[in-house]
Amino acid sequence: MFDLVAHALHHPHVARLTKRVGRRLRPVRPSRQAELWYLNRLTDSTDAMRVRAKKVLRAALLPLAAPSGARDADPWRAALDALGRDKVFNSLKGQAEFLARLASQKALFWTDDRLAKEVSRSLGVDVRAALQTQGKVAERLREFNEWNVDLISSLPDRFKDDLQEKLEAAWASGLRAKAVESIIDDAVDEAGENCEANAALIARDQMNKMNAAFNQARQTELGIPKYQWRTSDDERVRPEHLAMETGGENEDGVYRWDEPGPLAGTIDGRPCHPGEDIQCRCDAIPIFDLDALEAEADAV
Repeated sequence: MFDLVAHALHHPHVARLTKRVGRRLRPVRPSRQAELWYLNRLTDSTDAMRVRAKKVLRAALLPLAAPSGARDADPWRAALDALGRDKVFNSLKGQAEFLARLASQKALFWTDDRLAKEVSRSLGVDVRAALQTQGKVAERLREFNEWNVDLISSLPDRFKDDLQEKLEAAWASGLRAKAVESIIDDAVDEAGENCEANAALIARDQMNKMNAAFNQARQTELGIPKYQWRTSDDERVRPEHLAMETGGENEDGVYRWDEPGPLAGTIDGRPCHPGEDIQCRCDAIPIFDLDALEAEADAV
């Protein structure tokens, strides 16, 4: 693909475009449409888990809701075990692979489409046919499929664990039998809200990470070795992310894809490029090394 771009520089029209547009392309930001699609699928499943949890817990606990048993936590554990085995409550686990695959494919399609449009605008080169799902891109697709399957599959278990803490505490407090149904409803609704918040974090964070990974893979394929770090320029930008934009030792915040990310990430200080840190909304502005491309064009 590098040869394709380099060869195109011989064309006079491409040379004129290069001089007019310059070396920087506009950044490819994550698709909010794809993020919303992902979140809606997870939220639909969370709502279904709420409904099923109330039904299963009511069936298991209302017959046991007597004053003599109100201080015994064992009925809660038995009811939650039944919920943990319920196929409807756990249906999201069965959908995880399908949802993860679609989410990563949507993210890759968006990245490819936007990047191809930018290359065409900047150099007049159509690279769409060369954007194959193989090599590094295929590897990253597999990685994100696996990560997202794990994250999606964890939601029912986290929902149930959240319920267990709330329900056992309420049952052990000795509330009267007539209050059991409202206890179930309140606990399930609160756990459901926490689950929706987790789902929103998964959808937003994973779309950011996939966009960053696919950008890196595609840009290096296209012979774009560098990028300029840009924050989202609002009040939520973290100081350490802003420091990447101002550059530090790097003039104008320009970094290389083939080097470790310049940001020490939130988890264990892992080196991060834009979009790789947790909930990072920063962008990588692609920078063509035109000298290298022209040298490659001469060689071609």
